[in-house]
Amino acid sequence: MSSETSVLPQRDSADYCIDPADLNIPERSTPAASTKRISVLPAVNLYNGSIGFALPRGWVEHFHPEPWRIEEALRQAIKPAQWNPYLEVLTITIASNENRTGEPVHFSLLPLTHGQAG
Repeated sequence: MSSETSVLPQRDSADYCIDPADLNIPERSTPAASTKRISVLPAVNLYNGSIGFALPRGWVEHFHPEPWRIEEALRQAIKPAQWNPYLEVLTITIASNENRTGEPVHFSLLPLTHGQAG
C-alpha cells in the first residue's frame, strides 16, 4: 500500500504493521517427502534376507543382509513398523527401560527385483 492511498498518516503507518508470525496461525504445509511413513507388517525371510510387506500399490520385497536383526526387533516391537518409501528405511520402535515411548531402530533396505532373492 503506498503512502498516498494509506488511511493512516505516513508517520503512524509503521506502528500498525502486523507481522503474520505474530498471529500464531500455523501455516498449511504438507510434510516433507522424506518424513512420510506407512505402517507395515513385514514378512522376514531369514534364509535369503528378503523383507516383504504390503503397500497401497501392492506387495513389495526388499533385501537386508542381516534379516535376523529385523526379526529380533520385530519381536520387541511396541508399535507398528513404519516404512519410509522415499528413504527406503524400515523403522521399528522397540521397548526400552530408559524411554517410555520406545527407541526407534532403523534398517536401510535395498529393493529386490523379481528373481533376485536367494
